[in-house]
Amino acid sequence: MRMRNEKTRVTGYCSVKDCPWRIYGFPLADGVTFQIKTCVPNHTCVRSYATKEASAEWIAGKIENVFMENPGMKRRGIKNELKKYGVNPQYMQIYRTRKKAMGSIEGCHAESFGRLPYYAKIVLANNERSVVTLQCDVDKYESIPHAPIFKRFFFSLSALRDGFLEGSSPFLGFDGCHLKEPFGGVLLATIGLDGINGLFPVAFAIAES
Repeated sequence: MRMRNEKTRVTGYCSVKDCPWRIYGFPLADGVTFQIKTCVPNHTCVRSYATKEASAEWIAGKIENVFMENPGMKRRGIKNELKKYGVNPQYMQIYRTRKKAMGSIEGCHAESFGRLPYYAKIVLANNERSVVTLQCDVDKYESIPHAPIFKRFFFSLSALRDGFLEGSSPFLGFDGCHLKEPFGGVLLATIGLDGINGLFPVAFAIAES
């Protein structure tokens, strides 16, 4: 623990009561190098892996590459991965760490919704006869300048519709699930059956609950 952290000196001591470990130093003229004036190097306590210095942001940076390879990693796996850094985070710290790491890899939900107009343009430019509809609310707060507010999104690729018409059974089902992320809503899908009775998606939509 740091007892003092000033521009001219730093004093640290062990957080365990009665442990003699202590260090005192001050910066040299170059502003980078520290000179240790006093150091009691030996601990009499048992090492603890809990640390306030290992913030969720710091931990997320250390395991971001691991999440890229294994996005579904569970809490136990995260704890095991962090042992190499001598860190034993608590449950909420692991939760925040996972959220930050996945946000860094995948981007936040607001940014993802903001990219939908560009996604729609790319789909229509590269998939002729596809159908993409994006509905936004621009009049909800007329007195307050703001970006359009997302309401609904529908898309159906021409290749999927052609595949259904040419090779699927004459049956269409409708299904949906609630989205558990910050903005909520429901994901809807129109599903057909292919030649071997496998599910064949035809169209998707995101709408209000």
